[in-house]
Amino acid sequence: MKSYANENILTPHKSNLSGGILRAVLPGALFGGIMLIAYFLIVKALGYHHQTNLRWVNFIIIVPIAAFSIKSYVRNTKGKTYLTAFIHSISACLGSYIMLAFFMLIYLLIDQTFMNQLRELAYPELQLNQLSIFLLIMGEGVLGSVVVSFVVLQFFKDSVRNAA
Repeated sequence: MKSYANENILTPHKSNLSGGILRAVLPGALFGGIMLIAYFLIVKALGYHHQTNLRWVNFIIIVPIAAFSIKSYVRNTKGKTYLTAFIHSISACLGSYIMLAFFMLIYLLIDQTFMNQLRELAYPELQLNQLSIFLLIMGEGVLGSVVVSFVVLQFFKDSVRNAA
């Protein structure tokens, strides 16, 4: 597209949002979900699953997923925009947390002793059940995905801008 001064105007690539984003972020989301589940199982096997201060490691695991999704977006898309790269990164990170949340929902339905231990460790006014833990993990995933994606995208900001 040309302007009145006959200069090229950069227009963002209009991709099919359901197919384009899903195809781009699915490998990262699957890998991130597997990594988060493996981390939980390792921590559970070592007996540190009651240490809530180890939750920050989840965000460390998500950082390469965000970087991978942004890098694949920059490499495979024409007409790149900062916001679309941000959405790709959030989608990959959130997909990882969705896998973890569903795994925990099924795991807590199977392992009632762990569910009872979580109820004992929680505040007395909280009525924890499997669905509330699922929603808590999803809340952590939404907030963590936005923060981690924003921070990682700052590293790739020039790549997104220059590649457009």
